[in-house]
Amino acid sequence: KTPYYWNISPHEDATFTPIIMSGAPPILDLEYRKKTMDGDFNSSSSITINSDNNGAFNKKDGEYDLRGHLLSEGRFDINNTWRWGFDANHASDDTYMRRFGFGSFAQLNSKIFTEAFRNNSYFSAKSYMFQGLQDGDVQGEIPIILPQFDFEHVGKRDRFGGVTELDFNLLSMTRSKGTDTRRLSSHTQWQRPFVADSGQLYNISLGFNADIYHTNSLKLPNNKNDFDGFSYRIVPELEIDWRLPLLKREDKTGQILEPIVAVVVSPYGGNHSKIPNEDSLELEFDDTNLFSTTRFSGIDRIEGGPRVNYGLKWAVFGDAGGSSRILIGQSWRPKVDDTFLIGTGLEENFSDIVSRIDVSPGDHLNLSYRTRFSNENFSPDRNEINLTAGVPAFSISGSYIFLDQQNNSEFKGREEISFSSKSQIDRFWRTSFDSVRDLASSEFLSAGLHLTYEDECLVVTTSGIRTFFEDRDITPTDSIKLNLILKTIGAL
Repeated sequence: KTPYYWNISPHEDATFTPIIMSGAPPILDLEYRKKTMDGDFNSSSSITINSDNNGAFNKKDGEYDLRGHLLSEGRFDINNTWRWGFDANHASDDTYMRRFGFGSFAQLNSKIFTEAFRNNSYFSAKSYMFQGLQDGDVQGEIPIILPQFDFEHVGKRDRFGGVTELDFNLLSMTRSKGTDTRRLSSHTQWQRPFVADSGQLYNISLGFNADIYHTNSLKLPNNKNDFDGFSYRIVPELEIDWRLPLLKREDKTGQILEPIVAVVVSPYGGNHSKIPNEDSLELEFDDTNLFSTTRFSGIDRIEGGPRVNYGLKWAVFGDAGGSSRILIGQSWRPKVDDTFLIGTGLEENFSDIVSRIDVSPGDHLNLSYRTRFSNENFSPDRNEINLTAGVPAFSISGSYIFLDQQNNSEFKGREEISFSSKSQIDRFWRTSFDSVRDLASSEFLSAGLHLTYEDECLVVTTSGIRTFFEDRDITPTDSIKLNLILKTIGAL
């Protein structure tokens, strides 16, 4: 492939790239960019004719068909408060983009929106469409969101020293197959922080959640008839957060030890069967949401009942720049909540224990470890290790990920290891290697070796890549690539 650049005007350009392949028709790749007084527009697209022998994408046996993709976005200012924009993304079929090197997307999202920013308030109106690219996706079951309104406001500090936050959401979601949902949701919260003379930190939060739904064809458990109609919930919430940061200075290091306890009180329930679950299907309990009032990512599911979240943070900092941090914590509730499925780590009275360790003694070594393990037998449900080490002459990075599968989850368990290394051989030459291996199946997912020469005028990169991915018409692939960049002209 050889790109051709077209300087259309001082604020507009395009790049045409014909791609010639053996065993497949040519592809025309087009990038277009335009700046306006109020914003900018960017797009990348491609088109080709299809000649698969198996006829998987042909309209009729022996008939040629078009394949291609479009990725585009536009952002434009209306005035100092308002702006609007869009994302238009589409592919002719599920495997086209991955097969020809245009990206590995599980889905393509398109939207049009307008939004406003003013003082401490935010408003947006959006509409979404989604194209599923995975083998099991049924396009008719994927929703269209038209419209979605969001309003958020953070008030000024009142005479009691507290701050009020308001969140409102209006959503309409339709499908050609399955449940249609309309939702009006509001969340009001008042927070008041305190600092005691002894250095203890308190934060009192009063919240009030109110949601009303209207659904069509909502499937109910126990083979009951589908539900059509209105449902609602009203859930108040009280949280008291306590922290005690303890500081110590010694020689050239400083330490901070901080115990944390958060007590949350709210009524039991709130997730009855007539409330659909569209945005909280998957739950990830880890160190990032240990002290959150809810672990669900969306609005459709809430945490009910009293619970206590507690943990301990410790950090040490060196004057030379090194640092280490540790967090460990757990959650407890007096009554088991069946909203949390087996495998989430929250299905018992005492939750799994979550922890994170970050070690960075200097510029040449960084290590992080995140885990979640059972409080009964200490077996891990999640392990994640990331390491980078070395100097420009030779450096390595690697990661290990183990995620156990949750019950009724569409995401399978995962255990894989990735590794990469880089070496600056001399002033002009450098090399690198990278690989990913699936430990569950004892198979490599990808491996690549790269050699690069760079001087003042040009960059030449040679790559040998092996991918083992398989999906319908995508098969394991070997490729050798040569990329030439003339620095004052462009890439060839």
